[in-house]
Amino acid sequence: MKFNIEETKNLLNHDSQSIIFNAAGREIIKLSPNGDIFVNGKLVENDKEVVEGMRELITNS
Repeated sequence: MKFNIEETKNLLNHDSQSIIFNAAGREIIKLSPNGDIFVNGKLVENDKEVVEGMRELITNS
């Protein structure tokens, strides 16, 4: 998987301590300190949504 410099800078959001994965200029996956996982801005409710978000991240990077 390749990240450009801007995507790498955005990987860790120092303000909220969330880990954010971007691809094609969009936030795909966000891991919050409280354990919440967001895919495309929506709180994940099941494992399938996480898998779909990972696939999108990989295919768009």
